[in-house]
Amino acid sequence: QVGQLPRRPEAAALQLDVARRRMVQSFCVPFLLQQLRRRRVACPMGAACPAQDEGQTGRLLSSAWHDVKKVDDSFVSFSHFCEWAEGAGIALAQDANNSTSCDGGSTRSRILEEPTRTVGNILGTPALSVDADELVPISDADLLGKLQSMLETTHKPDDNWTRDRGCILHGAGRCRFSCAIKNRVPVPNAYTLVKAFRNHNPNLWRRYSITRQRLAEDCSHEVQGVVWNPVELRSAFDLEEPLDRSCNEWRVFHGTSAANAQRICTSNFKQSLAGTGAIWTGGEGGKKTPLYGFGVYFAENVTKADEYVKAHVTDGVVEDDDGLCAMLVCRVVGGRVNIVTTNEIDIDRLRKENFEGPYDSVLGDRVSVLRKPFREIVCYDTDQIFPEFLLLYRRSYEES
Repeated sequence: QVGQLPRRPEAAALQLDVARRRMVQSFCVPFLLQQLRRRRVACPMGAACPAQDEGQTGRLLSSAWHDVKKVDDSFVSFSHFCEWAEGAGIALAQDANNSTSCDGGSTRSRILEEPTRTVGNILGTPALSVDADELVPISDADLLGKLQSMLETTHKPDDNWTRDRGCILHGAGRCRFSCAIKNRVPVPNAYTLVKAFRNHNPNLWRRYSITRQRLAEDCSHEVQGVVWNPVELRSAFDLEEPLDRSCNEWRVFHGTSAANAQRICTSNFKQSLAGTGAIWTGGEGGKKTPLYGFGVYFAENVTKADEYVKAHVTDGVVEDDDGLCAMLVCRVVGGRVNIVTTNEIDIDRLRKENFEGPYDSVLGDRVSVLRKPFREIVCYDTDQIFPEFLLLYRRSYEES
């Protein structure tokens, strides 16, 4: 039964016996694969995960189930399920119609193998080892120029202050809106790239590639009466290779601190912290549910993402760059996008439509109807995200 699907590796036996493997392979996996067109499967939280060894397979298996809460307390992402199945010795294969199926043979699935083979090609490096999760400085002048162009093209020069940028007296979300709007933190009029780093993390890329492949397949047909529609973002630059627009793959901005940016490049976003940045709290300074629920928020405008950036970097790869600001450029696969244009936001419904319904992400379009300055993109599954570049830049406040 699905209720017997394992989760917690630390309580598991080290060896998965043949009888249990056959039971899982013959019943659980085929049943779950029927649901995997939605890339997420219902999963209870109490069962234990059988790890085979303490080597790479064991670590992969452990990680797949340890991180399950980053999606949701009741759902497992498609790529994490693939990692668990692979670690448990259950091969997943694709048939002639490109559908995932259960295979009793020893051949690893194409859906697991393909992203591994393409890591070097996509990241522009030779084949990477599982430990090559470092940030590598970019020296290519052409790529640096394109990243600078992203900053310039996506900057909104007017009507660009929101309350998340904050008050010069009290900061963001710590005073009444009337005080914040009277004492606005100034908005930079330009952003100059100083340094950039590329994220060489094959494990994060592998999970992202698996998820993107599944979403691309899913977007090719109608789901629950909803057809796929393209969504264009200003920040969706192709850079060194074309994005996959057949599943709404974008490049988007996420502002944070340099320390957080480095942690994200190592282990991706933490779902437990998603959406808890510099959001408006009604002037009380407490924790508040974000506008579209707890997810990872991105911007198509550098001006919006810059609201959440913390300057004065003093640690890690940028320890000598005091005064610079750090921002991530992430690849995000949006799939079917739930577009919200009003202030009537039902967070529970958004969550249900994402995890159980036809949608994969949310576009908070507060521009077309509400006439607010910016749109935001929200993902609830971090496997739809690959933190690709870490940018270090300077703000400029000079009058043109």
